[in-house]
Amino acid sequence: MNVEILHDQPVSRNFLETPGGLTCAFPQVTAMANGDVACLYRQGITKHSHDGILLLQTSSDRGASWSEPGVVFDGRDSTPPETVVSGGLCEGAPDTLFVTFFTLRDLKPGVYMFTDEVGQLESPIYATIGTDSGTTWSSPTTISPDPFPRGGITSKPHTLPGGELFIPLEVSTEAGVASTAATFSSDGGRTFETPLTCADDPLGRLNLCDGRFALLKDGRLLMLLWTFQQADEKTVDVHRSFSDDQGRTWSEPQPTGFVGQVTVPLALPSGGAIALSNFRQLPDGIRLWASPDDGESWLTDQPVQMWDPRSEEMVGVPIASEPADDSDGGVWEALGGFTFGTPDVVNLGDGSQLMVYYATVDGITGVRACRFRVTL
Repeated sequence: MNVEILHDQPVSRNFLETPGGLTCAFPQVTAMANGDVACLYRQGITKHSHDGILLLQTSSDRGASWSEPGVVFDGRDSTPPETVVSGGLCEGAPDTLFVTFFTLRDLKPGVYMFTDEVGQLESPIYATIGTDSGTTWSSPTTISPDPFPRGGITSKPHTLPGGELFIPLEVSTEAGVASTAATFSSDGGRTFETPLTCADDPLGRLNLCDGRFALLKDGRLLMLLWTFQQADEKTVDVHRSFSDDQGRTWSEPQPTGFVGQVTVPLALPSGGAIALSNFRQLPDGIRLWASPDDGESWLTDQPVQMWDPRSEEMVGVPIASEPADDSDGGVWEALGGFTFGTPDVVNLGDGSQLMVYYATVDGITGVRACRFRVTL
């Protein structure tokens, strides 16, 4: 496998202007029919602060330059105020963007959002439709997580071949673990079906969360899951699952053979698939893994280091794959200290790929875009 880095550019303006030390993170990207790409992300004082808003930027030159940010949702002046946690986007109809996101109502300044107390706050899930490439946005519509007690958005929606929208949800279950579900919309994101389970451990041993998805050439959907043990929060192998009925039912999740946290798959036009993953044991970084058979098996001894947090640059070089040791666990407490993460990736029309991610450079945490070309 060979990876050629073509360029790595800032997306969020805080890298260029540093207005008030704002933090930009949790990006999602979609490729549009007109050749543009759109990037959605959260902005706030910190990654998990009480003042999060949702911004969008677009690029017409494969991520080399980006438009000024536009606001998708700002609930800071609502009663009660609402802070965006994270969101996702895809193109629905041509030149129309479909965005999902969730918020916390009345999160107080200085309160960390991943606590049991904050877990009691109202946390609505929304969808909004953007026209003119995201210039104008509809009033948000609520998505119900029922029958699950609670839900949120950590992954982007997808437009299926027949035009139906597939909308991933991260949900809490009666067993007390984080699991993955999905709802569907057949009218462009105006109404939504009752959510269905995609991945869940009914015994409450494993969290199967942050599901990321890819549409394969044969019409199946591939799902990759950040998987960690409930008892000690130890991250274990990324798990994978397949659906051959457009996301309605899924195979039993199975280990991939490599460890990572948020892990996003992409089917390559030339065949095979890649996955980009947060790897947070030393040497940490964003790693690229390859599968010659569309996610059935993975070349676990041949990862490529993409983002290197020590040099704060994109490197694209092979790295030795060693057994990961995440024995310290502590997933929820550690989230605030991560300096890179949540990669998302799309194919571009020229055979290259574009990855968006957040990273800390010179003390500023913002969103970046790396265009690269991978050969299996």
